[in-house]
Amino acid sequence: MRRRRWMLTASAAAALVLAGCGTAAAQGSASNTAHANQAAGSADSKPVVTLTFGFWGDAKEEAVTLAAVKAFEKLYPNIHIQTEFGGPFNQYFTKLSTEVAGGNAPDIMQMDYDYIDAYAKEGQLLNLKGIKGIDLSTISPSVLKSGYLDGGLYGIPNAIDCYSVIYDQNAFAKAGYHGQRVSWAQWATILEKVHKVTGKWAEDDDENWQTFGYWARQHGQHLYNASGTKLGFTEGTLVSYLNYWANLRKVGAVPPGTVTSLIKQAADPTDPMVPGKSLAEMTWDAYIVSFQSEMTKPLGMALPPDQPGGPEGLYLKPSQFWSIYSKTKYPKQAELFVNFLLNNIAAGKALGLDRGIPVSSTVRAALEKAGLTRGEQQEFSLTDQALKVATPIDPPPPQPNKEISQDFGNMVQAVQYGKETPQQGAEQFMQEANDLLQNGGE
Repeated sequence: MRRRRWMLTASAAAALVLAGCGTAAAQGSASNTAHANQAAGSADSKPVVTLTFGFWGDAKEEAVTLAAVKAFEKLYPNIHIQTEFGGPFNQYFTKLSTEVAGGNAPDIMQMDYDYIDAYAKEGQLLNLKGIKGIDLSTISPSVLKSGYLDGGLYGIPNAIDCYSVIYDQNAFAKAGYHGQRVSWAQWATILEKVHKVTGKWAEDDDENWQTFGYWARQHGQHLYNASGTKLGFTEGTLVSYLNYWANLRKVGAVPPGTVTSLIKQAADPTDPMVPGKSLAEMTWDAYIVSFQSEMTKPLGMALPPDQPGGPEGLYLKPSQFWSIYSKTKYPKQAELFVNFLLNNIAAGKALGLDRGIPVSSTVRAALEKAGLTRGEQQEFSLTDQALKVATPIDPPPPQPNKEISQDFGNMVQAVQYGKETPQQGAEQFMQEANDLLQNGGE
């Protein structure tokens, strides 16, 4: 069947075990430098080469990344890193797809779990299996496993994240909530209480594809089946999810679609939580650092709601990968730069925890020894909690995932605006998504 186009614009998607399982002790910057110089060989005697480096994020992530780049160029003055900051997640991947199509993708690119399968299968990523220029010994094998596809290593995890609730501590304390894990039903009651005592939206309307995937796992289902040829959840599961948020909108506990449709990225100025218009958000735990840097009120962080009697939906996800373009002219220099981002203590201190908990046991130990901010301590603590209950992550999604995620956002907005009922929206969305998965929507 020919796919129906939704009438509304899509909302932006917000989009293992801990590397601390490694045993390497913290090493000084001198030993890191010596190791890096050894990997570089006679790099300092070679002519200057320029590597392009593409990454996404917010203003803080851009700043810390540029600081790491500056440290690398100081150590290797004959390798210049030309940065290509792509802005928010969706904007970055829109630009990257255009660059790849034109054969001029960045030499080193930040890659996401949702996209690595598609880019690897299209031959755009260099197979890093067996490489000598990147020290992988500081990364737990179970963490590194997430970068393997069909026997090849196409991305080196840089950090790990878990899903969380970030909330205004003072506002939620008024409703009797202090970070304990609760059920979805209990969470709805808490949000209503927070709204009543503060007069503000208690939470952003986190009615997105990512949060729904977490909801589906708690119902023993998944976004896709094992082969990636069909959706992996029932219509009833999706309808129940849409009704959950619709009920919260009715009582004013979450904002209307006119507000949520403008959000570009968590902790972005368009996010109503940043100016205090809403008081909580479900997102990756690494955002606690960005949120707290933008806000004066103390924030809390907790594991997201669970489903009593259902399976555990929580999992740990590689925050992102460092991948190398398969057509790069300078693979050895690119490996050297990736190794620096992963294993150099100066780079680790520059990058901090804005992208999640570092996978290198050496870097993590150095950061803990140097001291952590309150937000960073919360991030470490929540990850430790998640490790006790987390279940394995689903396989990387199939190639149409981006379009399906956008269609999901459009469908959600249609429901929010009253253009569709939850039942109508779910039925139409699932029909079109399955059609796209099976025959490209023709």
